[in-house]
Amino acid sequence: MVVEFLHRWLEGKTDIQWRPEIITFYTAKKTRWGLSGLEQISVQEIGVADVVLDIARMLTTPKLDRSWFEKDPKEVVQKLGTLQSELEITRDNHLIILDNTETMANNDADVRALATQVNELSRRIGRVILTSRRRELIEALPVQTENWDDDEGAEFLRKRGATLRCNSIAQAGVSTLKRYSRQLISKPIALEVFVQAAASQNNGLEAAFQRVQKMQRQDLGQFLYEDAWGRLTSDLRRVLLLMSRLGDSHDQYLFQLCCQRVGVTVAAASEAIEESRGIGSFSRIEGAPQITLSPEFYNYCVERYEITDGKREPTDDDVNWVKHRYQQFLTSAEAKVNDRALQAFRTPAARAAWKSFNEGNYPEACNYYESAVLEDAENGWLFDRYAYTLMRTRQLDAALEQSRKATRLLPEEADTYFTRGMIESRIGDIANAVEHLDKAEALGKSKHLCELQKTYAYINAEPQDLIAAQGCVERALRLAPKDRFYSRFMEEVTRLQRRVY
Repeated sequence: MVVEFLHRWLEGKTDIQWRPEIITFYTAKKTRWGLSGLEQISVQEIGVADVVLDIARMLTTPKLDRSWFEKDPKEVVQKLGTLQSELEITRDNHLIILDNTETMANNDADVRALATQVNELSRRIGRVILTSRRRELIEALPVQTENWDDDEGAEFLRKRGATLRCNSIAQAGVSTLKRYSRQLISKPIALEVFVQAAASQNNGLEAAFQRVQKMQRQDLGQFLYEDAWGRLTSDLRRVLLLMSRLGDSHDQYLFQLCCQRVGVTVAAASEAIEESRGIGSFSRIEGAPQITLSPEFYNYCVERYEITDGKREPTDDDVNWVKHRYQQFLTSAEAKVNDRALQAFRTPAARAAWKSFNEGNYPEACNYYESAVLEDAENGWLFDRYAYTLMRTRQLDAALEQSRKATRLLPEEADTYFTRGMIESRIGDIANAVEHLDKAEALGKSKHLCELQKTYAYINAEPQDLIAAQGCVERALRLAPKDRFYSRFMEEVTRLQRRVY
């Protein structure tokens, strides 16, 4: 894409205000994909210092003196800056394109060092455009490259066909070129090889198209993703392979199940997909998160395996486990909810959580809630119900975290402060429990219920304050109305009386 941009610029087809005097193009590419399939073109480890030496040779002589090779990357950049000043070349009239920088670093330390060196290059030598299939740790303006439309794809085919003197391209109508461009998803790399195939021995367009399709299935994925694959941990590779066995498109819960089966957090898997550009994309369909693997990456994964302790993974058991759990989820997601906070259960995952909770399967409910809050992240009632479920499973720290989100999103709702006060009472945090239960009462929660919950705070505190706990129970009994919930209230009072008297 960058090379095509430069061609259009130099040919005067792209209007641009800034015109550098020098353009340096440097590729760190180690493999290429073309008419001969996947080819290894370099095994050399390349860094920014190599780029600088190349620029110095082009500006002076192919044979540089030894002083250029005795410096670290920062110093050699500074030396080139001095040379450019002597030649009256400023940073603002030198454009540098670094192509495929993902091959210039193999680990986190190298990625950080690369960022520092590229920043130095940009500060002293020239303005820099870099391309990478990795999210680089560089403060830069990201350029969103949109997919070509049919017109652009057809224009590219016509232009390259003329350059390669391809008769079949020259004789084809615009609609035909658009159709082939669309079938190749207007992907520049595929269009380029398509023209090469059509020009080779003057093959017809359909024969060229079939050849490119076969080549894409065979090794395009390897060209595009081999370096990214090597950077992933074994666990992350297993998640992606498991996903590929289930299709190329996944909703949030299916994605979570794949992560759960392998033992990887959703956050780590999401970061890996976003960091390795081109693996897949995140979107929202009718408000729900969706993860879609790119066609080339899906083809790259679908027949691969990861070997763990001599065993090929993912196994059929892994795939069947995810399918079974996902089917259970779909069934639960259709449940009719009967809850005082119906607005908490707007998504399928939330409804599945409600059903599991009411069936007494609290761990399963927590899993569903984890998916639900990712889909409906501004729903304070959902966080409140999740917090209550976590409290019931004695995960009090996690429960408090979710309850804080609920009160932040719903600062005027009594029930969210009541839930938060309940959790803080179980922790034994007297001050915060009393504060938030009083807040719930001020917003309309029944006083006898708030007093009863304060009892837990005094019991669970270190040290216990049984006198204060007894006072809470007595006030709760004195204030309780004889309504349809009285028998349930008295059951809890009886349990507490055994602990405080």
